[in-house]
Formats: sequence, structure tokens, C-alpha cells
Amino acid sequence: MDMYLNMKQVKRVVAVYFSPTGNNRKIIRTIAKGFNVSNTIEIDLTLPEGNKNYKGIHDDFQAEPADVVIVASPAYNGRVPGVFRERLARIKGCGGPLVIACTYGRISYGDVFQEIGTVMKNNHFVTVALGSFVGYHSWSNTKRYIGYGRPNYDDLLLAEEFGNACHQKISKAYQNEGAFSEEGIVNMNNYKTAIITLSNDDEIPGKFHDKLFRMPLLSRSKPTADCVKCNTCVDVCPTGAIRPVGSGKKELICDPKKCLHCYACVRACPHDARVLKDPVISIITYFLSKKYSR
Repeated sequence: MDMYLNMKQVKRVVAVYFSPTGNNRKIIRTIAKGFNVSNTIEIDLTLPEGNKNYKGIHDDFQAEPADVVIVASPAYNGRVPGVFRERLARIKGCGGPLVIACTYGRISYGDVFQEIGTVMKNNHFVTVALGSFVGYHSWSNTKRYIGYGRPNYDDLLLAEEFGNACHQKISKAYQNEGAFSEEGIVNMNNYKTAIITLSNDDEIPGKFHDKLFRMPLLSRSKPTADCVKCNTCVDVCPTGAIRPVGSGKKELICDPKKCLHCYACVRACPHDARVLKDPVISIITYFLSKKYSR
């Protein structure tokens, strides 16, 4: 910890994220913008290594003493997707500051902060700030909106404000060469998006789970008769659950044990030719859309 408290300024922002449907990407880029540091790099850990669109890292990433690392995760049932937790093991620190951001579909961020905080503490980071932001729920559809249009203009303004506040907080600690001061929980707008800043990682809310989160075995996504076998669904799947099989590899099947039910494939299909229908999801989205449409 002494190493980074002897620094005088933030020299680089490292944005690490998992964003199958784009919510986290929008939020973390806006938080990074709020830091107003010219040297910003992104580490996108959404796709598995080997995917042709993979933009992540091929070796362990070692943060430098003057770096601030931001990690952004969606909340799936209040948990960090297991594949993202596994991939975070490759981000190594040296006692520097960590900012954790979470997007959630209007319900709860659950244990996301504690899960990431614990993993990254083991990777030699010190959590200094937490921010939660509402995103358009992955299970939303044209009939049942949950968090429709989020993150919206106000959410992104809040994210930039959060990034600026984090920068000021970290810079102040550098200058004072002391510990981070507690600032409590502040509701920043009418949507009650919580911005939490803290003095030490013992104050991170939530529970840590030794077992990685896996989605329950619900129905898998399937192509409709309109499918033209363009393989877009294969290219965007964060777990490699969808793969072409059969004669000429023209049949696109989904492994239910790998599927996150993130709806990336459904959202990305240029022909609206992929669906994920499950009676449990239908019931959940019905009730959520009644209460959390925006």
C-alpha cells in the first residue's frame, strides 16, 4: 500500500470489464472519462480467448504503481458471472487502488462488490470506491421492459461524476500519503443509484462465495426458421456455449451448461432469428416489468 500512496498523481486508468450486452462497457468508459486522464486502456474480458473477436489479454496483466484499475461486472442474480471471476485472476496488482462498478437490471447488485473485492484483494489491489448503476435488464424484450433505456443520460452523467469523485479521492490520498477517508453512501439521483465510497475493504457490502456462480439450467437459446447461419451468435457468446455442428456445421446449438442466459446472442442477431424462451424467465420478466419498467 505504501508504494502507491507515495505517488503524486494517477498516470493511467485501466478499465477491465465483462459486458455481453454493452451496459458495462458504456458505464466503465464513462467512469474512465470522469478521471480525465489521457492514458486509458481497456481490457475486455467478455469473450473467451480463441474467439475471433477476443480483445482481452493473452498473458497476465501487471498493473503499475501509478495505475487506477476499474473493474465493472453485471449482476446475474446478484452474483458475478463465474467466467468473469475466473478471468479476473489474470489482472495483477501491486497494492494500488481499485474501483468496482456494477450494473444491474433494476433489482439488486447483491454480492457483486464483495466477490470482486475479495478476488482483487488476493490479486494485491486495495478497493477504494464502489458504484452501482442501473442497466437495461438482459431478459427484457419488446413486450416486457425492465430498466428500459438504461443507462440513460442521467446514469451516464452520474458515472462520469463518480469517476471524477474517485480521481479526487485517490489524488488526495496520494498527496496526504494516508489512508482513504470514509464518505458513506450517497443516493445521487431520483433512481436511487447508490454510490458507495469507503476507507478499507472490510466495509465492502455483500457476501463472498467460494463457489463460482453458474446460471440454473433453464432453456437454451435456439434459432428460428429465419436463421441464415451467419454465426453472429457464435461470435458474441461470452462462454462459447453456441457452436456450429452437423453436416457442414450449419446447425447452431447451445450448451445449456455453459449458457449464461445473458441474451447477447438474441440481442446481436441481425435477423432477429434467435430466441430464448423459458417458462421461468417468462414469469420472472412479467412481474419485474410491472414494477421496474424504467
